[in-house]
Amino acid sequence: MIGLAGVVAAQDELCLDCHAAAADPELAAEGYGVDAAAWNASIHAESGFGCADCHEGTDDYPHEVTAPALCADCHDDAAEDFARGVHGESHERNGEDEAWPAGEPCSVCHGVHDARAAADPEGRVHYRNIAATCGECHGDLAIVQEYGLSTAPFDNYQKSVHGRTNGDSEKHAAVCTDCHRAHLVLRANDPESLINPFRIPATCGTCHDEVSEQYLGSVHGTAFEHGVSASPTCTDCHGIHSIKIVAEEGATPLEERLVRSTCVTCHSSEALMSEYGVAVSRVATYQATYHGLAAKRGTAAVADCASCHGIHAIYPSSDPRSSIAPANLEATCGHCHPGAGEQFARNPVHFVAGEGDPGTVVASWVRSFYLSLIAVVIGGMLIHNGIILRFHLRRRIRQERGAASRRRFSPSQVAQHSVLLVSFIVLAVTGFVLAYPDMWGSRLLEVLGLTEGARRWVHRIAGVVLMSAAAYHVAWLWTSYGRQELRRILPRLADLREIADNLLFHLGRRDKPAAAGKFDYPAKLEYWSMVWGTAIMAVTGIILWFPVWATTFLPFWAVKVSEVIHLFEAWLATLAILVFHFFYVFGHPDVYPLSFSMLHGRMTKREARHRHPEWGDQEAVSPPRRRR
Repeated sequence: MIGLAGVVAAQDELCLDCHAAAADPELAAEGYGVDAAAWNASIHAESGFGCADCHEGTDDYPHEVTAPALCADCHDDAAEDFARGVHGESHERNGEDEAWPAGEPCSVCHGVHDARAAADPEGRVHYRNIAATCGECHGDLAIVQEYGLSTAPFDNYQKSVHGRTNGDSEKHAAVCTDCHRAHLVLRANDPESLINPFRIPATCGTCHDEVSEQYLGSVHGTAFEHGVSASPTCTDCHGIHSIKIVAEEGATPLEERLVRSTCVTCHSSEALMSEYGVAVSRVATYQATYHGLAAKRGTAAVADCASCHGIHAIYPSSDPRSSIAPANLEATCGHCHPGAGEQFARNPVHFVAGEGDPGTVVASWVRSFYLSLIAVVIGGMLIHNGIILRFHLRRRIRQERGAASRRRFSPSQVAQHSVLLVSFIVLAVTGFVLAYPDMWGSRLLEVLGLTEGARRWVHRIAGVVLMSAAAYHVAWLWTSYGRQELRRILPRLADLREIADNLLFHLGRRDKPAAAGKFDYPAKLEYWSMVWGTAIMAVTGIILWFPVWATTFLPFWAVKVSEVIHLFEAWLATLAILVFHFFYVFGHPDVYPLSFSMLHGRMTKREARHRHPEWGDQEAVSPPRRRR
C-alpha cells in the first residue's frame, strides 16, 4: 500500500514530466520551469507537501493558473509579521514598482521551489547564509538607491567582527536577523524594534549577556535606564554595522585601544557634558598629563580612559565597585605601576587648579608661583637686554650721524616700504588667527577686543591697503627715477656668478666677496618674490572675499584652490621674511643691531663701498626730491 508521501511524490513526478526545466524548454522560458533536484531537496518536498498543495486548480490537464501560490496560506504568522515590517510596507506601497526582484516577496529570501529549512546549511536562510541573502538587495547599489539607502551597512558588516567571524564554523556570530528579526523588520524608531535605541542593550545582551549586565549597572546604563537618551549604549561606542575587532590577532596595542577615540567623542563636547553636570575638562586635563602626551605621540603601553575607569563596568568614584574608588585606587594604579602605594595613587590624573585634595591645591599654588616667577625673571631679562640693545642702537646712530652718507632710497620708497611693512604685519597676524582659530594668538586678540568679525574686516582693509600700495608702486615705476631703479633690480645672468662668489667667500674659498651693485642678489630675490607673492595673494584674496561673484566665471573648485594657495603663500612669505629678510635687516653682522636705511633711506659711504662696491664707488646721484 502506497503511503501519503508516496502518493504526493507520484503526483509531483507527473507535474515534473512537463515542468522540469529540462523537460520542456518552452515552459521553462515562460517561467514555469522547475529544477527537479532543487525541489526534491526542498523543505516542502521533504515534509510531504506536493505541487497541488500550493498550486490549487491544477488537478486536471491541461490546466490554467487560476491564482498564484501564496505562502501566507500556510505561514500566516510569518506573513503577518512581514506585512507589519518595513519590507511588507514597501511591497504594499510600491506593488509592481518594487525595486527588489519580482514575484512572491517570500521567495526573494527563501527561494521558490528550492526553499530549505532554516537549519539546512545549504538553505538561503541558514544563519551562515543570511548575510549573503540580505546582501543580494542591500549590497546592490541600484536597488538600495531606489529607497534612499546605501550599501555601506552591508559592506561594513562584512568587514566587522560579526561578519568576519561568521565564516568560523566553531562560532555563531550575529547576523542580520539576530538584530533586525527575520520577518518583523521594523524601523529603529519603532518601540518594538530590536534596534530601537532603548532596546539596544537587550538586543546585544542576547549574545553578550555578561557584558550587558555590567553595562546596565554602570553609570552609563543607569543613566540610560532613567531616560538620559544621550548616555551611550552599545552602538555608540562599538558602532552599528562596522563593529571593530578589538583583539584581532596581529593587531598592535594601539589599534586595540579604540577607546582613546571613543570616549573623547562625548566627553569633549561642552554642550553635552554641561547638560548633565559632567566636567568637560576631563579630556583636556588627561591629555595634559604624561599619559595623555605619550598617547598623542603614539605610545601604546600607556594608561587611557579604560585603564582606570573600566570598559563596561564604569561606576562613579563614590561607588565601592568603582576601579577609581579611593579604596581601589592602589590596585588600579598597581596594574601598570607595581608597588604603587596610597600616596602614589592619590596623585590626581585630571588636574584642575584649585580643585580637589590638598595635593591639588598645593600644586595649584606652586603653579601660580612659577607663573609669577617666570614673568618677573624673563621680564627682568628683557629689560636688561633692552638696555644693552638701546646702548648699541644709540652708538650706531651717533656713528652714522657723524659719517658721510649718500641716499639709498627716495622718500617715496621709504614711505612705500613703511606701508608694505605695516599692512603685511597686520595681514599675517589677522590671517593666521583666522586660519588657526585655536592658536594662542587668537585668544589674545579676543581679549584685546578683536573678535573674529572684527579681525576679518581688519584683514580685508589691510589687504586693500597692500593692493593700493602695489598699484602705487607700479605707477611709480613709470617715473624717471622709478625706471632707473627698475633697470637696477632686474635679474641678470651675472647674479648667478654673484651668488657663487659670495658663498665661496664665506666658505673661505675666495679672498673677497662679490662686487655687488646698488641691489645685490638678496635684494633682487626679495623684491621679485614680493611682486609674485603680492599678485598671488591679491588674486586669491579677492576670490575668497567674493566667492559667489568669482564662481560666476570660474569653476567651482577655484574657491577651494584659492583658499589653499592663499594660506600656503602666506606661510611662504612670512617664513621668507623671518628667515631671509630679517637676517639682512637685524641679524647680519654688518648691520647689527638694525639697518636704519629703511627709516631714513640713507647709507654711510663706507658701508656703501663695503657692501655695494659697484654702486658705492660711483658718483652719488641723488633721487629726485619733491618740490616744495
